[in-house]
Amino acid sequence: MQILSRQLEALQIPQRTVPITEDMLTDELSAVVMNSWTPGIDVARIGEHGLASSSRLVEVLHRAYANEVGTALLR
Repeated sequence: MQILSRQLEALQIPQRTVPITEDMLTDELSAVVMNSWTPGIDVARIGEHGLASSSRLVEVLHRAYANEVGTALLR
């Protein structure tokens, strides 16, 4: 998350963290799963609630992740 946060800030893309409640889950909401190996995979549904697909969101997260400069680890 720090990589994405840092790179989204550099791209001047606003960010916010908001707790999501069940009543907020609509077909207009998009979501992604992120971890240290992937910067974003579309989430189709949470429980019985279908979510909108957002290739734009995934694209922006992948671009931000790719902008991070790698650092060599030395022994």
